Formats: sequence, C-alpha cells, structure tokens
Amino acid sequence: MNICRFLVPVSMIICNDIMAYMFGFFFGRTPLIKLSPKKTWEGFIGGAISTVLFGVLVSIVRYHFAFIVQQQHLLKFSVLC
Repeated sequence: MNICRFLVPVSMIICNDIMAYMFGFFFGRTPLIKLSPKKTWEGFIGGAISTVLFGVLVSIVRYHFAFIVQQQHLLKFSVLC
C-alpha cells in the first residue's frame, strides 16, 4: 500500500482543524451552533477553503515528483501455489 494514500487524507484533516481554529480565532464573529459556542462560520469557511487549497497544492506536488507517485509497472505480484 502506498503511504501517500494514508498521509494525504490525514494531513488534510490536520490542515482543516488548524486552519479552522486560526480563522475562527482571528476572524470569528458569527456563532455556528449554540451547542458549541466557540465554533464560528468564519472558522468553518476558512478551514474548508484552506483544506481545498492544501489538497490542490499536494496534488500538484505529487504530480511533479515521480518518486512520490506509486508506479504501477513496478508493482508485480506473484503468487506461488
């Protein structure tokens, strides 16, 4: 299994959490829900946009560096019966 298939989604979740906190802390004015009073719409939207931009950036980097991308022709499995 390619390690990037695990690391990219995990890093995107971490990016979302950190950026939602940062946007909410610095720009947050409008409460998102009364159940959690510290969550704001600004944090939610800022986290979502940051995560999309981070995903696009990671995709571009993975595309330009061939050693990160899994090579299908290098994966040869043989089953001995």
